[in-house]
Amino acid sequence: MADTIKGAGDIYEKDLYGDLAKSAENVIPLLETINDALKETAKSNTKVLNVEAKDIKTLNELNKGINEINECYEQKIKIDKQRISVENTLKNLDTINAEQLGEITDKVTRLSAARNVLLKKTSE
Repeated sequence: MADTIKGAGDIYEKDLYGDLAKSAENVIPLLETINDALKETAKSNTKVLNVEAKDIKTLNELNKGINEINECYEQKIKIDKQRISVENTLKNLDTINAEQLGEITDKVTRLSAARNVLLKKTSE
């Protein structure tokens, strides 16, 4: 019986959401890389805004550049939201793991105390 109780303590040593947390941690650098690329695109597109519209062709090019900049900013906002969501998921997983670890530790402590009581009774 002591082996069974001792084995129960092994549960709390494992990370119950390790794969999900690892996956989320791998996504964050990717989102940051995409975010950096979008920032660079936005910088280069702002050069388009500095063009003076002298005729219809130039005005159309300026309008196209503005649309590209707007699309770039929309993509950046989406990526920022995704990054925040992934970071929040990681925080939630850490909280869940800590809570579960506390619950399991409490159970192991109670089982250990019960084992000690049983051992004491059987030795009497």
